[in-house]
Amino acid sequence: MLTATLVAVVSLVLVQDEIANPEYGRWASFGTGSEVVMRTVDASHDMEMRSTTTLQSKGDKEIALEVEISLVVAGTSVDLPARTRKLPATIKRAFVGGAVEPPETGEETLGIAQHDLRCTWAQTLIEAGQSKIQSKVWMCADVPGGLVRMESETTGATKMMMKQHLVSFVAK
Repeated sequence: MLTATLVAVVSLVLVQDEIANPEYGRWASFGTGSEVVMRTVDASHDMEMRSTTTLQSKGDKEIALEVEISLVVAGTSVDLPARTRKLPATIKRAFVGGAVEPPETGEETLGIAQHDLRCTWAQTLIEAGQSKIQSKVWMCADVPGGLVRMESETTGATKMMMKQHLVSFVAK
C-alpha cells in the first residue's frame, strides 16, 4: 500500500512538471500556411535579420515551423538554408531560483503591417552580474506566434541594443 501511494505521488509530481508549451499555443489556433515576417536590428553589432516563419504542419502533440533567415552583417548579405523547428505541445516546467520581480504590464494598440493590433505588453528588468537587461515585448493573439514587437537593451559590462518588429503576417 505504501509503495502504491509513493508511486502515485511521484507520478503526480512528474505529471505536474509537464506544462502547456506557450509557443505551441500561440501557433496552434492557426492553419497551416500561416506565416510571420519579422525584422530584427542589432545596432550594437551592425546586424540586421529578416526571418519568415511558416506553419508547415500541426498535430495534437507537435507543430512544425519552417524558418527562413536572411542576414546582413557589416554590409554583407547571407541567406541561411531553411530549417524546420518542431514545437511540442507540452514542455518541462522551468524552475527559476532567486527572487523574480513581476513584470510591468499593459495594453496598447499598434499599427503594424496595415493592421491595428491590440497588444498586451510586458516590461522586465533583469540584473545579471555586471549587466542589466531591460526589455519590453508586445504580443497579440491575432498574429501567428503572437510576437509583434520586442525591444531589449543591455547595459553594464555587456552592451547591446536589439529591436524586433513584425513586418507582415498571414493568419489562416
